[in-house]
Formats: sequence, C-alpha cells, structure tokens
Amino acid sequence: KNEIVEMPGRQAKFKAIFSYEPGPSNEGDMAICDGDEILVDQKEWGNDDFKTWLDDASADWIVGTNVRTGLKGMFPGNYVQYVELIEHSLPPPPPRDDPVQRHDHHRKSQDLTKAKLSSTHVNNTIPEDCEGSFHL
Repeated sequence: KNEIVEMPGRQAKFKAIFSYEPGPSNEGDMAICDGDEILVDQKEWGNDDFKTWLDDASADWIVGTNVRTGLKGMFPGNYVQYVELIEHSLPPPPPRDDPVQRHDHHRKSQDLTKAKLSSTHVNNTIPEDCEGSFHL
C-alpha cells in the first residue's frame, strides 16, 4: 500500500472535479479521478503569497500527491477545486543512534519525489481505476 508522508508546515488540499489520465508520453503527470483528494506541499508556493499562487495555479499545472493512490506528480489545476489549507506541526526529530529510522525516512522521501516533472497537454481519457464516476 502507498503511504503519504506528511510534510511539516502547510499543505493545500484540493478535490478533483474532473478525471485526468496522462498519455504514455506525459511522464511526470499523475492520474486523478473525479472526487480524489490531492495534497500540495507548501514548498510548491514557497514564500509567495498563497492566494496569488492559488489564483495562478488554477490556470496552470500543479504538483501534488494523490491521497487515494499515494502517487506524486503533475495534474491540471483547472481539474481540481481548492478545499482548505492544512497546518502540520513539526514532528519530533528521530533519535541520533537509530540509523534504520533515518534511512527509512530517506527512502520514503525518495519514493515520493521520483516523478520527473514536464509540461504536457491534457488527455481527455478517464483513468481505468475511476469506476462509478460521472465525467464530462
């Protein structure tokens, strides 16, 4: 099962209002189904004003993590609706004498950042695992 790693700081929560299935040449894109929840880490908007970033992102591509699949990638900003801003507190640091914990954290971080990001076009097919949803 895929595991979502919560980042300290803020995350923007979005809900997919349309399904998106990337084509084979759209490496780095992430499939979303109508109704999926997607989390976007604060590092995507950095120190910029969140509202300004949100306005721009709705007409652009966004990088986030699909809560249903655990996958991270790009998706069209106009296929999602902003839900809320989530605040996460900093977790306690791992013990210094436990190399297994540090290694495991590093592996999880690598797993979530494998996607290569690229500009692509929208493919109007519905992901195969989006069963029972109505799509326009």
